[in-house]
Amino acid sequence: MAGKDSSRLAPARGRIGPYAIRGLLGQGGMAAVYLAEDTRDGRQVAVKVLARMRPSWVHRFSREFEAARRVDHPNVVRVLEAGDHEGTAYFSMERVLGVTAQRYVLALDPSQPLPPAPPMEHTGPPQEIETERLLRSIAVGIQLTRAVQAIHNVGLVHRDLKPGNVLVTHEGVVKLVDFGVAKWLEEQSQFTQVGHVVGSYSYMSPEQITGAEVDHRADTYGMGVLLYELLSGAPPFRARRPQEYLWLHCTAQPTPLSRRFVNFPPELDALLLEMLQKEPADRPDSMAQIERRLLELQAEVEELEAPAPSLEFIDEDDPSEVRARKQNESLLKLRRKVRKKDRKEPPPEDAFAKLVANLSEEIPGGKAQKKKDVPTVPSPLLRKPQLQLPTHSSAALAALVTPRHVGRKTELDSLLADLKTARREGMRAVVIAGGEGLGKTRLLETFRGLAWVKGARVAIGRCHSSGAFCGPFHDIMLRLAGPGLARSHSDKILAEDATLLRRFFPALGSRSMPPGVGGFSASIEDPNAIYRAVGEALRRAAAEAPLVIGIEDAHRADPGTARLVRSLLTRLAPPTPARVLLILSCRPNEIDTRVEDALIPSLAGHDRVTRHDLRPLDEPETIELIRSVTADLKISDDVVARLAQAADGNPRFAVESARSVVESGGAVDEGDVPGSLKAAFNTRLDRLGKQAHDVARCIALVGELPPLSIVQAAAGLPSQAFANAISELERKRGATVHAAAARRVAPAVERQI
Repeated sequence: MAGKDSSRLAPARGRIGPYAIRGLLGQGGMAAVYLAEDTRDGRQVAVKVLARMRPSWVHRFSREFEAARRVDHPNVVRVLEAGDHEGTAYFSMERVLGVTAQRYVLALDPSQPLPPAPPMEHTGPPQEIETERLLRSIAVGIQLTRAVQAIHNVGLVHRDLKPGNVLVTHEGVVKLVDFGVAKWLEEQSQFTQVGHVVGSYSYMSPEQITGAEVDHRADTYGMGVLLYELLSGAPPFRARRPQEYLWLHCTAQPTPLSRRFVNFPPELDALLLEMLQKEPADRPDSMAQIERRLLELQAEVEELEAPAPSLEFIDEDDPSEVRARKQNESLLKLRRKVRKKDRKEPPPEDAFAKLVANLSEEIPGGKAQKKKDVPTVPSPLLRKPQLQLPTHSSAALAALVTPRHVGRKTELDSLLADLKTARREGMRAVVIAGGEGLGKTRLLETFRGLAWVKGARVAIGRCHSSGAFCGPFHDIMLRLAGPGLARSHSDKILAEDATLLRRFFPALGSRSMPPGVGGFSASIEDPNAIYRAVGEALRRAAAEAPLVIGIEDAHRADPGTARLVRSLLTRLAPPTPARVLLILSCRPNEIDTRVEDALIPSLAGHDRVTRHDLRPLDEPETIELIRSVTADLKISDDVVARLAQAADGNPRFAVESARSVVESGGAVDEGDVPGSLKAAFNTRLDRLGKQAHDVARCIALVGELPPLSIVQAAAGLPSQAFANAISELERKRGATVHAAAARRVAPAVERQI
């Protein structure tokens, strides 16, 4: 790595402090790392030397040393001491004998060149993924989660996870290095201020690359990018200029690796896509959670008797390493015990019929119907667990592929113009109206990425027919000032209204309460106090960056939400404007005009409210959408044309019909094209396993956002079988359970029963 400018960084007389320089290990723009010998005891160390004594560089350099010094973990490189030698800053750390993670998963030594990255656009049939590469990548990921969790435990965010910062020793021990851009969770210094982009563009989270507030979930995204690259040879997004990275990280969806590799584990595919979610709240909560899922996947691969390399060296003299190994062994033993217990339990009775009978008994005047005998069908979930290895035409791939967003450029341009107006003039509101399946949610999600690129902050909530008072604002406030963010940031947003807001929105003060939980807020004698407090909190949030608030299904808005929205339109408008754009999606045909003071009708004619009515897609747009889902199958133009004709311009219908075709392997007869959106969902639901199908029906009957404990009780399934059913639903897009414990059910699945 030494270049013609390396002499500029070399210490004078081959010595710095007590260390004799023996050679250059690596060099970057700000510092160089040398192999050195400690003249006091003769041991070899690595010494990092600052290139120039610029104030900002010195500040960052000293922060890196302090950050690394606070972490004591076998998977984190150990720093030794820092000093100043003749005006040059340095610090020393343990010498790691090994290779980068990228070389390790490919079994390459330092003298061998890395293979070229795969083409940016994948063409041709999927390739086999090497078992050794898969296992080595999983093992690196497991150890790396422990290292990053140790960093988070002392209040740090690494913010620069990438293969070059992960070393693997000859014994297979992972070492995380380079804390150059680490940030204290409870601090917002001038050096790492909001709006300042720090990190490596390929591995940055959307919130990093837009200069927004960063917390531990930025490392979840970075690790997702890192694992994606270890497994595939390239990060999910590649570009030539920083501006292109900004666009891709904020708006583009990563290609599922099952599109590139046959026999790629669907559980790993789903985990990677969850880690790469644009919204921090939609990613796994912690590194410990990711570690558990990787351990389970590793165990399943090993149960298939795949050749597993020895990837973990345990130093018996290091209590922390011994303890970590014992914890892993305990987890695997417990998992096997649960499996054995589940295999001994008989298959459950028809859960849906049981739930209906129980509900009928509880409803006044209801009659519990006699339950018919249900034949006992051996459930595949009760057999010995196996790693499901799908082909590229499987249901797993159909669910993971994100359809292309087509036909909404006019609406997106208009929303960007509305955001510009809100920046200049203050509070604005936009109503997006359209029937079921026309793409209101997708439009809002796409605009979220565009808003991030423009430097705005985004928070989205949803109205529910039986939700809490001011229901969507429970999610919105949680995303703006929840306990997952730095306490200093939350306190700044909530300010003097913190006590009132945390009492009304309980999740603001509790990490254990998931977003979307309604009905638990304290009774408020003066609703106007809440309206004022929420308005001022939004004003404070918008002072840092323009704020986009999204409210989905506004036709279901509760009275509190309706009054709060109207209050915001007055409170945040001139003469004391705030840079807030409010976007409300609704289905006009489902607005109950009999409800007095309903939200959407009350906004008609308001001078700060505009409305966009979504049109159906035209035939070329529908065909383009279908082709984006069926790209991995050779499907005739005639079949695609029939699917487009049946969809009649409805994007959701087109996508679900296309997924049905993918799940069937591409074979479509004349009568196989669904005739309605309901039929398209039923076709896919019929392909679910019995337990997953029962859970889907229970979710639909219980309600829109049921806590999983309620669904499990209704389904009557043991824990492991229920977890497997939920996993199947997520893989096949029957339901989505976010990492932050928010429970969201696909609206069409709710209505198909």
